[in-house]
Amino acid sequence: MTLADRVVDWSSLNRFMRDLTLHSLAGMDALDLVKAAVSERASFKFVARELEKRPPSKAAAEEIIDAYRRGDAPPWLAALLLGRCRDKVGYTTVREILLSAPRQLAESYAGVALAEIGGDQALDDLKQLMFDAPDRKSREGAAFGLRALSSSKAASAIFEAVLAGKIRWETGAWILSGKFADENLLLKLLQSGDKYRVRIATEIVCCSILNPTKDLPEEMAPFVNRPSIELVRALGQVLSDSQMTMAPNKRTRLRDWLNRVSCEESSGS
Repeated sequence: MTLADRVVDWSSLNRFMRDLTLHSLAGMDALDLVKAAVSERASFKFVARELEKRPPSKAAAEEIIDAYRRGDAPPWLAALLLGRCRDKVGYTTVREILLSAPRQLAESYAGVALAEIGGDQALDDLKQLMFDAPDRKSREGAAFGLRALSSSKAASAIFEAVLAGKIRWETGAWILSGKFADENLLLKLLQSGDKYRVRIATEIVCCSILNPTKDLPEEMAPFVNRPSIELVRALGQVLSDSQMTMAPNKRTRLRDWLNRVSCEESSGS
């Protein structure tokens, strides 16, 4: 048996085990699902996906809270599962996890979980956490929660937090890319003459190129595929400015994108 054959065999086995796991999880109720994730942490992704399909479960949320208090569920797992359970009984615990900033991505899971549990009603709380939480990881976790709400108010608040230095500009730019990318805002930033704002704008463009949003309807598709002439010109001027410092690979990526969209525009005209 060749190495390639072995790879195919392992791949097939992994798919078989995944399908078997999904089949067995589908027959469990929400309470048993979270118990399985706590006892067998390797199953947490499958359990999280299955919980998304279920209605909110108070019993499952209470089980996770108990496991977290006992130390059987680490903060990141508790936050993730409480978010997928979507019962309001878990909100206070998730908020506690976010503020405790325990690392291991727990803050990002907790911010998103607050949005999943609270919905639009969590907007003001997440904004307050993003600006006032003592730890930067907590503030950035709240920003990821705001991103999950997918509202223009959330996007504006995230941008304000970047300008105020509450979250890192790189993190803010990634969050504001994709479906949050606002071409009018980008144009204003690129034309502002302020190096910090220009840096944010170029990072948003770069992140949008690297992480294209494919699941949006045509009318909501980000600027990446069809940027305006004004945006193309503004970004071209920034890249031509020798005073504007930028990582070489980032500059190259932006130039390549400009060349591509320019060629597509020329061939389409």
